[in-house]
Amino acid sequence: MSEVVEGLAAFYACLRDPGRWNVEAVLLMPDDLTNTKNGERYRGLESVASRSFRLFPASFAPGRYRGLVQCDELIGSIFHESVHLCLEQPLSSRWAPHLHALGWRTTEPGTVVRLPGGSETTRVNILTDELPTSYAAFGQDDDRAESVVCHVFDPARLSPLRRELVADTVRRDARPAPFDLRASSAPVRRTRAWRPETKGSVFVPRGANGATTEIRVVDFDEFVATAGLTDSA
Repeated sequence: MSEVVEGLAAFYACLRDPGRWNVEAVLLMPDDLTNTKNGERYRGLESVASRSFRLFPASFAPGRYRGLVQCDELIGSIFHESVHLCLEQPLSSRWAPHLHALGWRTTEPGTVVRLPGGSETTRVNILTDELPTSYAAFGQDDDRAESVVCHVFDPARLSPLRRELVADTVRRDARPAPFDLRASSAPVRRTRAWRPETKGSVFVPRGANGATTEIRVVDFDEFVATAGLTDSA
């Protein structure tokens, strides 16, 4: 648990405006959950409404964040989820005028893109070589969160535009000392944690309420390769 507290303290220290701190709770989950964006195990999952985020066992795995960023999985996961809660609003405003230049595209009407994990979207990034990580391609908010992680720990991974957009929200000079990135580490003790209920969730299928709209589903890789896009971001 001390590593989690240290990670939160490190993120707070990196905020240029400490008044944006908005994390009330962190939940340590006993079991992994599959991420429907990339099909891998969730590292973390935020809840804006409750100002909290969950950390799953995958976030405690040894090695670099997402296998490539110059920080360990835990600190990268903590920073990623904290960005969602604390910095999404200012970063979203800064991203908005540059979405097309950053590679974000909207599908044509009636077309959705199926992500590797099975979820579907109408907004995808096609400039994958310029993204801080591959996960950043699956959502604009994740692009922003991954950009902050890389700005603090591995700035060489950022495009010049992304570096400019995040620089006024987080400070690199306050980043924590380098973490141990050895391939192995002590096993993580599973922690008993409160599991939030999900009662009352409603999923509306296509064609509900008598609608008969035909939807064309395109796999993510095919969409990026063929760039079947609209001109506007």
